Amino acid sequence: MLAPPRDDSPPSSIHLSHWTGTPLDRENLGCLLETGTLLCEVALPGELEAVAVVEQTGVPLLQPGAGVRLIIGGVPGGKVAGVVADVARLQADRAPLHLVAAGLVHNRQTNAGAIGPLPTTYEVRIALSDPPSSLVNGEIGWVSIAAPAEPLVTRLARWLGRNFRFGIGD
Repeated sequence: MLAPPRDDSPPSSIHLSHWTGTPLDRENLGCLLETGTLLCEVALPGELEAVAVVEQTGVPLLQPGAGVRLIIGGVPGGKVAGVVADVARLQADRAPLHLVAAGLVHNRQTNAGAIGPLPTTYEVRIALSDPPSSLVNGEIGWVSIAAPAEPLVTRLARWLGRNFRFGIGD
């Protein structure tokens, strides 16, 4: 069971007794829980995973089992390790709404009315190695995935292809 996010706002004298910390703290026994308050999440300990959104140009470099470093602001120390568990074979048709709201993914509206990522992206599942107990579902972070070494000319060609369009005559 994962504890919900902490609420450290001071209690109000106008309203009924509101919880602080987490609803599961002993001092919150008998406090009012608003509709929609997250009480807990059920998950197997140590079996949390992260999902990274990767642009199409980076996908061929990713291999299951590759080492991953995540930097997550809500985690003490900020760093979590993991390995690539799976790389999606189909492009992501929807942009994660919490990443769109944070302005971290450029988006467009699809013909079906959904919010889709602007560049072609794929989801990469990451198995976390020894995730901290303070990790909350939905946290946003940055990911560094180890990729195999490649010649400089290959990297340059990929960069040129991403930044310039080459065409022959009109």
